[in-house]
Amino acid sequence: MKDITDPLTDPKVYIDGVEEALTHQMELISVMRASLNKFKDKLKEEEDFNNKFMNIFDSNRMDNFKSEELMLLDDLA
Repeated sequence: MKDITDPLTDPKVYIDGVEEALTHQMELISVMRASLNKFKDKLKEEEDFNNKFMNIFDSNRMDNFKSEELMLLDDLA
């Protein structure tokens, strides 16, 4: 794409080129944003899983378990 200050540059061609470049950049940003959102969702899932898993071993919460659940934990040890 030529420089707009060049007297031989057709303004319409220049504008079309800039619009095309901007459209391409917006598409790339959209793809990156979608990937980032997927990554955030996966991190949230992992955090939720870790929190649930860690709550099992939280000694302050052991009294909330049914005896069957405690027996299963004893079998793991």
